[in-house]
Amino acid sequence: MDADGLTNEKGRIDMLKNIIGGMAVGIANIIPGVSGGTMLVILGIFDRLMESISEVFKIHTKKRLESIVFLAQVLAGAAVGIIGFAKSSTGCSHPGRPRPSSGL
Repeated sequence: MDADGLTNEKGRIDMLKNIIGGMAVGIANIIPGVSGGTMLVILGIFDRLMESISEVFKIHTKKRLESIVFLAQVLAGAAVGIIGFAKSSTGCSHPGRPRPSSGL
């Protein structure tokens, strides 16, 4: 395999990692008591996310497009995680029984 093939394969793997990491963050945001920011730190995405956000707002940088692509991948994964987990978790509640917090 040539160098370009290896680069493309590594790029696809990185993209998949970013999307899956975003999904984990999205799911963590749905679960009460679990922080999406904590998931970012655990998955090792937090520092790169902060750097990417910073790069997007700088005017003259070479990494701006790369940062936008990274942010889009993480945000797409987070959206899939939030929507998918929210839809699947609605079946966990019992419609005939009141929730413990409904009396508060």
